[in-house]
Amino acid sequence: DGIGALAGSTIMLLTVPWGLSVFAGRVDILNGGTKPNYTKKPKLTADGGLTHTLFHTGVAVTDEISHGGVVMALTTIPYFLIQVPASFMHGPTED
Repeated sequence: DGIGALAGSTIMLLTVPWGLSVFAGRVDILNGGTKPNYTKKPKLTADGGLTHTLFHTGVAVTDEISHGGVVMALTTIPYFLIQVPASFMHGPTED
């Protein structure tokens, strides 16, 4: 009960600001989707519609961000080392 709520709220408190910052920091993607428009004005086309927002805008991913993603993925290994065997354990149950 309590630990699940704690984990869920922590994940939400990390994910929501991250998603909002990506949405607020997005710019148009130029050259067929390979180069973010950080230098030209305007950086974001107004009234591009939902399709334009989803498929033609974004943010650049630097090496530091990629490295952070790898570190986060690796930190899940200890969790799985404990959780996978625990899922096969069958102890007393409460009715």
